Amino acid sequence: MNEAIVKEKLIELLEKLNESAETNQKSSADEGLYVPERNLGTDDVIDHLRIQIKYLMFDLEATRRENRYLRQMIEMRPPTPRRDRGSEHQT
Repeated sequence: MNEAIVKEKLIELLEKLNESAETNQKSSADEGLYVPERNLGTDDVIDHLRIQIKYLMFDLEATRRENRYLRQMIEMRPPTPRRDRGSEHQT
């Protein structure tokens, strides 16, 4: 493959990662991923890709930790008594 084709494919991958991040964005404060300009060199595009992958991995790990923590909270919560639906309608 020639360098221009590799560069275009990497930029397409970054754009897809950006679309995915926007779809899964947690809050409006998040800005998503940065897609570099097309006039950058292949090495620069690869560096940006590495940074974006590290960001996504960090976010994934934080989500997993939060998920584990919330599951533990649910498991440790005392059971709440259930009400019988039939007793609510009786007068």
